[in-house]
Amino acid sequence: MRKIISSRIDKAIKEFCELLKQQLGGKLLATRLFGSVARGTATPESDIDILVVVKNEDKLTREIVIEAAVDINLKYDVVISPIIMSAARYSGPLFQETFFYKSIQEEGIPL
Repeated sequence: MRKIISSRIDKAIKEFCELLKQQLGGKLLATRLFGSVARGTATPESDIDILVVVKNEDKLTREIVIEAAVDINLKYDVVISPIIMSAARYSGPLFQETFFYKSIQEEGIPL
């Protein structure tokens, strides 16, 4: 991953992804950084947008991702804003026509 803003943000992103790998295992399919941090236009007040693609988007999975984000947010004084999405929804033809999907494909950084 390229240098984003600071080593603190880099560490927060890496630790968030590691937590997800540990806690979700094979349910976690992909993570992508997008938004102002990925574009290199973030300010100190910017949040860190991360798309989290999982096999199935269920309540427990959502809770795990949100709890991991809260833990990292408190530890590093950052704001990780995860977008949680099932693989079926992410790869669906309707979603792939959205500006959001196209933006992630163009500017997103695989983590």
